Amino acid sequence: MPDFRGDASQGGDKEMTKDRNSSQAKQSFLRRVFQGTSLKPAWIGDLQRMCLKSGVNIGAPGSPSVERPWARLTEEEVAHGLGHSRQRQRSVAISVALLNTALAACTQAPDMSAIQSENGKAIKRYDINQTVVSNGKVVAVGTQSGAVLVSKDHGKNWIRTQLGQVSLVDMTVCPDGSLLAIDHYHKVWTSNAEGSQWTSAALDKPRTPLAVTCDPQGRWWVVGTAATIAGSSDRGASWQLTELGKDVQLTTIQFVDESHALATGEFGMVVGSNDAGVTWKLVGTMPNEFYPYATLFTNLNEGWSSGIAGQILHTTDGGRTWTKQNNTTQAPLYRLFAHEGHTYGVGAGGVVATYDGGVWRQLPYPDPVPVFLGAGASLPGQAALIAGGPGGLLRVVSTQTTQSGRP
Repeated sequence: MPDFRGDASQGGDKEMTKDRNSSQAKQSFLRRVFQGTSLKPAWIGDLQRMCLKSGVNIGAPGSPSVERPWARLTEEEVAHGLGHSRQRQRSVAISVALLNTALAACTQAPDMSAIQSENGKAIKRYDINQTVVSNGKVVAVGTQSGAVLVSKDHGKNWIRTQLGQVSLVDMTVCPDGSLLAIDHYHKVWTSNAEGSQWTSAALDKPRTPLAVTCDPQGRWWVVGTAATIAGSSDRGASWQLTELGKDVQLTTIQFVDESHALATGEFGMVVGSNDAGVTWKLVGTMPNEFYPYATLFTNLNEGWSSGIAGQILHTTDGGRTWTKQNNTTQAPLYRLFAHEGHTYGVGAGGVVATYDGGVWRQLPYPDPVPVFLGAGASLPGQAALIAGGPGGLLRVVSTQTTQSGRP
């Protein structure tokens, strides 16, 4: 039968209790307590090492929740002989309870402050920022995880609104300053000019929406798969469809003025309308089955389209013909936009590019991050633009450069 009375040469239980706060006494106490129980020897050794390594003072004054169970064990269980054959069954239950108590005593309470701090932030590390717009009043960002981030101070501080099981693909600003976004899961979302009070409307087609815009009259337009163009003049209550009968993804749509609109898509398709979207027809074709990531027209005639492997095409006749331009960044540009009379793009490898003298050049900015920038927009009234990407990345980039070319 195990001896729980302590080492006689050390003065028995009284001496053990007295010296329990020392490392040697802790180890001895644990060994004697767990002898003769159902715990595996390896567990006993691990528990001893855990307590000693943790530096927690088992049974120390000031920790009553720890001190009382150990003291009670010494006074009651040790005195009656935990390993006595008549109490073997009871010892199994006690040993399990004791293990839980000892583990609690040896493990310091987790520090939750970092988690709480992270939860309190508007921008999350798992955010993939897919689209960003600015109406001059707020900056709004749509994320893959269904959150909208809104800033009223040009990107210094953000407010987060979670829309639910949503993935925001594209966003635009309507003439009244309200915001309009499309959801991968067949919805259109809209808010007021402050980027709050978001509401949704159902969108049946296109089955996969890829781009959205507002026309000068405030009507909503969505393009996507199956060469489908959907328009709504009643804020999504009903939709008028134009189905071009092609197995083509339309990836961009833009109204250049009240009457003229252009959409581009797979295999270099360019379709247009000259009657405010009532009818659509093929305008031209980009060479080499071009796939447009982004297209921007600055007037009825001139426009650019960016595609795979850093290709950029240019048109001066409203999309009928296209020629290749020099992109010195060699990076695919996923968004094209205008800012203060100049054309910019953001894309792979953290590249921010600007069109200058017939050539696309990289716009340098401090501490670039080599990840894809899938979102970019002008900040009206500011000598800056904003770009976004994965990992909650949002960067405000100055468009003013010194003679050295640095912002």
